[in-house]
Amino acid sequence: MAALRAKGLAALFRAALTEGMDDTAGRRTLIRTLMQQLQTGPVTVRAEDIDISPLEWRSAAREAAQRLDRPLTVYAHGTVTWVRLAEPPTAPTRAQRLPTFG
Repeated sequence: MAALRAKGLAALFRAALTEGMDDTAGRRTLIRTLMQQLQTGPVTVRAEDIDISPLEWRSAAREAAQRLDRPLTVYAHGTVTWVRLAEPPTAPTRAQRLPTFG
C-alpha cells in the first residue's frame, strides 16, 4: 500500500512540476499536495521518482509543515526521503508536574 501511495505521489509531483520549480504555481501545487498527504500520514519518496532534487523536495515538505504549524520529522538515506509531521507537544499530566514549594 505504501508503495502504491508513493507511486501516486510521484505522479502528482510530476504533474505539479511540469514547468519546473522556478514556476511558483508549480511549487504552490507541490506544497498543497504535500500538506494534504502529510495530514494523512508519512510520505516516502525516491529521488528517481521525482523530477526535482531531493533537497528541493525536502524544502517544500518543510514549508508545507510550517504552513500546517507543525514540526516535521525528516529521514533521508541514499536516494530515499521519508517525512512525517511530528506529534504536537502535549500538556504535562498532573503526575508529571513538578511540585512547587514556597
